[in-house]
Parts: sequence; structure tokens; C-alpha cells
Amino acid sequence: MHRNAFRNCKEKQTDTVPMEEAMYHPLISVIIPVYKVERYLPRCLDSILRQTYKELEIICVNDGSPDRCLQILESYAAKDPRIRVIDQINQGVSSARNNGLLAATGEMVAFIDSDDWIHAEYFELLANCMVHNGADAVFCEKTIVLSDTIP
Repeated sequence: MHRNAFRNCKEKQTDTVPMEEAMYHPLISVIIPVYKVERYLPRCLDSILRQTYKELEIICVNDGSPDRCLQILESYAAKDPRIRVIDQINQGVSSARNNGLLAATGEMVAFIDSDDWIHAEYFELLANCMVHNGADAVFCEKTIVLSDTIP
């Protein structure tokens, strides 16, 4: 994802306090359903770990993936205590998301697909937008990338 995804929220937020100066930093539960994405999974996880907003619990639900996804998840979880891995038999993406929700303890929830990656300020900007506008939900644009050469 790119900065354009946040332009609208930033433009509407001229009177807000930057999240790093705010007193309230709610925990965000990031739920990632995982199935047959070993090629993309490290990029997804790295983009989440590089977030400027640090109050995250990252719940990765391996949905019985037959490739190396579980090993990749366990390797990342061993390096960062914010990552929790749930391993289930293949039940589909909806079941994986629902099981992630059952494990979530955050005040906010975000779903990230395991073949996507996000901008480094993704959660900071969305949480800022939500907290300072008293919103129940926030949404943003997406950028579709058709080449692996774009960072």
C-alpha cells in the first residue's frame, strides 16, 4: 500500500493531535489468515513488524496450509512476542478470521490478507483517524500492485 491510501484521512485531520503525542494508544489485534502464501508471507509480516504504531498483537491463523507457512510463522513468532500463531485444519478464510477474532484481546481489530503488505504508517494513521474522530470504524483505499518489482 502507498501513501495515497491515507491522503483523505490526513487531509480531514488538520485539527488532530499526532498519535505519538496522544495519551491513548489502544491495542490493535491484527488478524492474518494464512493459506498457501509462503512466497508472500515474509513480506506481509515484515510490513506489519515495521509499523510506526507499536501497540499490536499479531494473530496469524495457519489454515492448514500444506506449504512452509507454518514454519515461517513459527520462526517470526520466535523473534517477536507480539506474534501468536494458531494452527488449524483447513476450514477456509472465514473460519480462520473467526478463530483469530476469538483469540483477539485488542480494543481494535484489523484484518490483513497474508499476500498483502502495508505502508509503515498504516495503523498509526488509521488509529489516529479513529480515535480523534470518535469513529467506530475506519476504511482506506488500496493500491493493486501487479509486479514484484515494486517495493
